[in-house]
Parts: sequence; C-alpha cells; structure tokens
Amino acid sequence: MKSGEYRRLAGAGVPVPRWAVIAPDTALDPDDWGPYVVEKPNYGALGAHVRIKRTGRVKYKPPEQLDNAHYGRRGGMLVQEFIYTGEWPQSFRVTTLLGTVILCYHQTTVGRGNPLSGRWNHGKDAGPSIVSNTKEMKVTLTQDRDIISLCEDAHRSAFPDIPLLGFDVIRDADSGKLYILECHAHGPTWPFSSDTARSIQEKNGIDFVSQFNALKTCANILAEATPRLATRRMPFQSVEANWT
Repeated sequence: MKSGEYRRLAGAGVPVPRWAVIAPDTALDPDDWGPYVVEKPNYGALGAHVRIKRTGRVKYKPPEQLDNAHYGRRGGMLVQEFIYTGEWPQSFRVTTLLGTVILCYHQTTVGRGNPLSGRWNHGKDAGPSIVSNTKEMKVTLTQDRDIISLCEDAHRSAFPDIPLLGFDVIRDADSGKLYILECHAHGPTWPFSSDTARSIQEKNGIDFVSQFNALKTCANILAEATPRLATRRMPFQSVEANWT
C-alpha cells in the first residue's frame, strides 16, 4: 500500500508530500495543511478516486461503507498535502532497475476541467482534475538530471530489496521542489512492451527503448548483479517486509 511506500521513502530521507491515513479521529486544520488537500486510496491505481477536497471536510469512512468499485475498500483512504504543479496536472514517470534509471518521461493532461490558475484556486476554477495519468495525456521523453538522481538515490536507499520500480515524481510549480508520489513497489508493469506502453509510444511518436538504449542497459545491469545477488539467500522482499 502507499502508506508502506511513504514510510520507507521518508525513513530514507526521500521527499514525499506530507500525508496521513484517514482514521476515525482524523481532524485536519486548514491553517496547518492549507485550504485543500488530496484524498486518495491507500491501495489504488491509475489515478482512480484521487480527488481534491476541502481540508475541513476530510472525514473517516469505514472501508465497508465505500462503493464496491472503490479502491479504498481494500486499504482505507489517505490524505496528502496538495502540491501545485501548474495550470494543468503534470508529473514524471521514472522506471529504475536495481537503482539505475532505464526510462524517464514527462506526462501532462490538458482539458479535463478548467486550468488551475493558482495553488488554492480550486473553488474559483471549478475543481479541475489533478490526475496527469490519463488516456489523453501528452508524453515526452526527458533526461532531467535532478529527477533521475532523486529516483536512483531513492531506489538504492529505500528499496534495495525490490528490483524494478516505477516512480511518479512531481515538481512544485512555485518552489521547484521535487516530491515522489509513489513507486509502485508491489509490481510496476515492464515499461517497454505492455499494451499501455505501446499505446503511449504510438500516440506520442516516441520510442521508450531508444532513450537509454534500455535493453542493452538492462542486460548489463543484470549481468553485473546476478552473480552478486546469487550469493544472497533472499535478495528481494515485499514492501511490507521488515527491513533495516
């Protein structure tokens, strides 16, 4: 679940937006959290049920009372600090193999609702969507060194026991600060040959493999790591496993 990822990341000193599990006694102060926050499932995917909410209206709801299709039924709900990424929602997807980036792209979705003209203008701008990962998103390859370094360091420090990660990174439009939203530690999709990956590349006229000569890079990473990891009895664990 996302809460397990956040604990690992924060424990390793990796920047993540402030967050909390929504519990029966949750009562958020807008003066502390800001007037709006993000509410999202602890166990979720594809941006489902991720929405902006007025901070003072965040309330606990038992998972069994959520709609059957709601991902929150599986692990409850989280509240997260809202990070403003610009007029339209945008983020970066970074795939790492054993701590080395093999794919890095920028994604943005335009046209779902109105543009968000300022950090706290959700009411004025009629509640635009904050999800960048949509079927309409525009994708461009990028080799932003700050983002690449952040994800490589996060993988090696927080998740050395998980071989493949898919990081979602956002940049605050005002401060420029980077945050990791999640890393899909429970199993990201191989980013080069899935139906989703093929569709993204075709729609945007890009080639994921060409960016870092990915297949050769992966082969080199695995050739180096295989004999080293073969000496370990259990080289990989789940995100919820005990770790040091």
